[in-house]
Amino acid sequence: GAIFRAAIAETVQFGWENRLLAEKLGVTQQRAGELAIALDDAYISSGEFSGVITMMSRGLKTNEKAFKDAGIATRDANGGFRDTTDILLDVTDHLRQFKEGTDRNVEGMKLLRRGGESLQAVMRLTRDGIEGARQKAEELGLTLTEQGQQRVLEYKAAMNDVGDVFQGLKNVIG
Repeated sequence: GAIFRAAIAETVQFGWENRLLAEKLGVTQQRAGELAIALDDAYISSGEFSGVITMMSRGLKTNEKAFKDAGIATRDANGGFRDTTDILLDVTDHLRQFKEGTDRNVEGMKLLRRGGESLQAVMRLTRDGIEGARQKAEELGLTLTEQGQQRVLEYKAAMNDVGDVFQGLKNVIG
């Protein structure tokens, strides 16, 4: 029973984190799940990644010209911003052109408002890594569909209701 309970809890946690990542990036649950696997494979925490995304977004808002000057397309044909992860991957490709250390950190500060360890962590995320994570997700059945995400939410709601029932029982006994 403990094994099944732990498996369910981890599945729910994985689904919940994917939902938050999908909402932050404006992508599907499936894409967020693949990205979560790629981040894990690159030893990047979701917190580190979110921090870099937030700083990059601020950089886009305040100095989009720096991205354009670096040859990084920030907008699609309709004038809206491109996918956040795609922009970030273009940024990391651009940064790889610079010598590791001060040169790369200075350029990283221009675009991501980050240098040092945060920059080194995000540099481990690559297009090949994301593609490998997509394949791994398919092979291992880790792809979280919209239907699967809905089941996670339903489970969380049901467990919340069970907690309410137990709290009511405790109150009656008390």
